[in-house]
Amino acid sequence: MNGKRFYVVQDDEQTGPFPIGQLNQVNYANRSTQLWTEGLNDWVRVTGYEDALIKLNISRAPSAPTANSSPVIEPLYSGQIADAGLSADSYRYADAGKRFGAFMINYILGFIVSGMVFKTSSHYYEGIVLNLTIAALCYIPFSGNIGHRILGVKVVDAATGEEFKNPAKAIVRELAKSLSTYLIVPVIWFLWDKKKQNLYDKIFNTIVIDR
Repeated sequence: MNGKRFYVVQDDEQTGPFPIGQLNQVNYANRSTQLWTEGLNDWVRVTGYEDALIKLNISRAPSAPTANSSPVIEPLYSGQIADAGLSADSYRYADAGKRFGAFMINYILGFIVSGMVFKTSSHYYEGIVLNLTIAALCYIPFSGNIGHRILGVKVVDAATGEEFKNPAKAIVRELAKSLSTYLIVPVIWFLWDKKKQNLYDKIFNTIVIDR
């Protein structure tokens, strides 16, 4: 491990690679600090130098020579990190197939449930309310609707990474998603967005990631 080189992400900005001897020069006061090196499946969030040594399972190394020159900084997303499929803020965003598949699963299951409950099409709006309610309640255990759960993705807060489990916010998010489908663009925005967010994701500051 000591021969490896490490990448650092702070506030969505990546620097590196650094030798292990320079890890003690990282500004760990920045609470967004995350490290990655070849062999890791994902970024590791750390709170200090000692924490980094423990979480990366590496032994203490001698400090790097104190030179005025700054470490070499490579462009964002080196080939190794890009090949690993990791994003700059440590999340592996759900791909287009999973996003669309989750939407369709949730829609089809909601349609079936509505048909079983109301029997006739005269209860169209009641069916919508029922579907939104069920979807929102699924956020409590799954941090997403039933389609998200089946395809192994979840909704989290883009700023904190916390799971999106508030049912009141979830029902409004699902409503915004449903209304967005009539405009098309708001629900395909993620295809070119850096963080794979649709417009309703931006409103609620959420992202959809792999579990």
